[in-house]
Amino acid sequence: MTIQYKVGRKAPNKREDVRCIQQLLNRALKQFPSIRGGFKPLTEDGVCGNLTLEAIKVFQTK
Repeated sequence: MTIQYKVGRKAPNKREDVRCIQQLLNRALKQFPSIRGGFKPLTEDGVCGNLTLEAIKVFQTK
C-alpha cells in the first residue's frame, strides 16, 4: 500500500490516500496492543474526519 499525498490536518487528503491510511490504522489496532483503546476501528470511507485525525494522532504518539 502506498499513498501519493499527505493525510491529516492541512493536507490534500485525497480520498484514495485517506482510505489507505484508514485501512492501515485498522490493521495496526489488531497488531499493536499498546494502541488498543486509543481509538476505535475506522470506517474506511476515504473521508479524513475527526475520528481519522484523532486516530492518526494516537498512532503517532504511541
